[in-house]
Amino acid sequence: MAYSHRSIYLHTLAISTGSAFGFSDADRVLPIVPMFHANAWGWPYAAWVAGLP
Repeated sequence: MAYSHRSIYLHTLAISTGSAFGFSDADRVLPIVPMFHANAWGWPYAAWVAGLP
């Protein structure tokens, strides 16, 4: 499977919605899963988009 900028961008948008994780500026993110795992692909970007420190 090849990862692309588009797939990471779409994953980030999907997990940034309120029905998924719905990060807000009051949250903190510490992903426990390895970065190659599907749950962590877009977390760093979604945290940045939500304004998390």
